[in-house]
Order: sequence, then structure tokens, then C-alpha cells
Amino acid sequence: MSIEVLDVLDPASWHAYGMVYGFAGNELLTPMNRSHNLQGLDPGFWATMPRPETADGIDGLARLEAYAAKAALHAGDVDASVPGELAASVEYVRLFIGPPSPAANPWETGNDPLNGGKVGYGRATVAMQRLLSEEGLELSGRSNQYEDHMGVELLYLAALCEKAASRLAGADQPGSEAAKEVAGKVVWFIQAHPQAWIGNLRKNVDAERPDGYYSALLEYVDGALQDHSASIAA
Repeated sequence: MSIEVLDVLDPASWHAYGMVYGFAGNELLTPMNRSHNLQGLDPGFWATMPRPETADGIDGLARLEAYAAKAALHAGDVDASVPGELAASVEYVRLFIGPPSPAANPWETGNDPLNGGKVGYGRATVAMQRLLSEEGLELSGRSNQYEDHMGVELLYLAALCEKAASRLAGADQPGSEAAKEVAGKVVWFIQAHPQAWIGNLRKNVDAERPDGYYSALLEYVDGALQDHSASIAA
């Protein structure tokens, strides 16, 4: 891993990126009707979320705000044809669960052309197990997902963001070596893992639900990943 860190950013920036990854990671791991987290249907929530300075980030955020605004108009409606909790939950199942199989594999291994579309313990799964272990992290809860799920990769990134913010807050000098180490790891991870396959995931999601909640969410996340990586290293 050889990343030239040009800017370690500041704690507030790290917290902002971590907020994006943390929220999106949880959204991708559990449908709304199971998590009961309806923040994504609140236009006011998206108005407070970080705005990545990339075309995908700007467009994705605008689409999420528009989806939430429509959901607010139909609040209380039990109708899967209009934006809302039911529609997003049905969409989640079709995209990421099936039957008969996910329309858009949410695991890195399933998007690896060398793996023939199979999921399970591929190279990415093993790599993520090692990375999580190095940070003292482990999967918990009811999701029972493979470690190379996009949601898990984003939650791992969120943990690294908090680690970078903590190191910067405790540093005597801006751009400390401790913070640079984490920043370099973040850029390497973004490029080697989520950014390497989010394009294919988005393509499969858009083929099934181009106007849906998760299409907009993944566009927003993609924009944040692009912006984050470019902000740290050339």
C-alpha cells in the first residue's frame, strides 16, 4: 500500500464522511421495515447531510431529498407503488435478497468477474475478515452477512473515519504521522474495495429500480467515496 497523503483533512470532515458511510452502511444491511429507521424518508434529514463536491454526490443527494419529499406526501399510505417505507422495503428485498436471487449482489465477491458471480468466501470476503480483525471489529446483529457486503465495507470505513478524527483531535501538530497513516489506509481501502465495484452494483440496481431509493443512495455514496479519496490524495 503506497498512498501519498496530501491532506489529512480536519476532524469535522472526517466526522462528515463517517456520517455518510455509517448511515448508508446500515441502510444497505437492513430494510426499513426491519430496522424501523425512517430517517431516509425525512426531507429534513437529507438537508442536514454532507454534500459531496462531485456530480454523483450532488445528484444523489438531490434525488434522495426528492424521494423523501414524495414519501412525506404519502405518509401513512400502505402502497408499494409510491415512495415510502413499504416501497423501499419491497425494493430492498427484490434488489438484495430475492427470490429467487438478488437482482443486485450486494457482496464484493459476487461482483468479482474472476469469481463467476458466486458469493461466499471469495478473496474479498477473506480480505475483509482480516481488515475487520485488525481494527478489532466484528459483525453482530441479525443481518448474518458475509464480510464483503457493501454495507459492512461502508461501516468499516465509518470506523476508520472516527479513528482518523480521534487521532487528529489528539495530535500536537496538524497532519500528524498517526493521522496520515489512517488517511492513507482509508484512500487505499476506498480504491481497492468499495470504489472498485460500486459501479457494477449501481448498474445492476439501476437495471431493476432506476428511480428507487437505493439507486439514489448508492449514487450519493459513490459521490462521497470519489470526493473523499480525491480530498486526501492525488
